[in-house]
Amino acid sequence: MSEIAKKLDNHELYLILAEEAAELAQAAAKMSRKLSGKNPTPKSTSECQDDVIEELSDVQNICDELNIHPNPDIIRMKHDRWVKRLELEDVMQKDKETYDKFYKILFPQSFAK
Repeated sequence: MSEIAKKLDNHELYLILAEEAAELAQAAAKMSRKLSGKNPTPKSTSECQDDVIEELSDVQNICDELNIHPNPDIIRMKHDRWVKRLELEDVMQKDKETYDKFYKILFPQSFAK
C-alpha cells in the first residue's frame, strides 16, 4: 500500500482525480487559445505545453494510485472510430446523401431504439 493510500481512501482519490482532470481540461483550453491566437494568453506556447504535461502527469499519478489503466482495445476502437468520422466528414463535404447512408452503416448504434 502506498503512502498516499494509507492516508486517503478511494472516495478522496476519485475527488482528486476529478479536480486534476478539470485542471487538465483548463490547461488544454489555454493551449488551444494560444494556438488559435484568439482570446490570447500571455503564456508562451512552451509554457502552455508544460502546463498540459504537468496536469496530465497529475491525472496519471492519481490513476496509478487507483490502479486505473488505459485499455488498449478501447484506445484502438476509439481511434478507429475517430478516423472513420474524419473520413465521413470528407464525404459529407462532397455529398450529404452518401454521408447519411454510410453513417447509418458504420454507426448503427446511433439509430437503434
